Amino acid sequence: MKTQNNKEINLNDYPVGTGVTHRIGSDCYPYEVVENISSKKIKVRELKEIPTKNNDYYSNQDYTYKSTNAKPIELILGKHKGYPCIKKVYYTVEYVENFDKIIIEKYGSLKNYWDSDSFETLMDNKDKGISTDGLTYIKRNTSLQSFHFGNARYYQDPSF
Repeated sequence: MKTQNNKEINLNDYPVGTGVTHRIGSDCYPYEVVENISSKKIKVRELKEIPTKNNDYYSNQDYTYKSTNAKPIELILGKHKGYPCIKKVYYTVEYVENFDKIIIEKYGSLKNYWDSDSFETLMDNKDKGISTDGLTYIKRNTSLQSFHFGNARYYQDPSF
């Protein structure tokens, strides 16, 4: 995939340990590359920011960064309005298309199902990201994100 300047984008160009900054509005959060999967897929993990002795929240936000055991986030190279972009991959548990019909056939009514232990199990599994055979499935989703490769940075806008 190429940028507007006809430069080839290859996520494998960022080796494990490369700093990454996740921007959300004016705030920045530090990450590091933890796995190169392909030229269009990479995994990053959040870093822990540690204020230095020179850190002053209002005039000099200065931090060092430490690796964590946080769960890695999968990023893919995609397109948005025809331009290359980074998308975060996440998974949700969704109900099957004819969920209500299946429940009514099996339990007689939705109320009977809601009052059953099976409903509690389904809700627990859904919250944990586990699919329940025949009733739910795991859906892969993506969302447009602002990740900048090459430098990890933590910054909180002091104006808020």
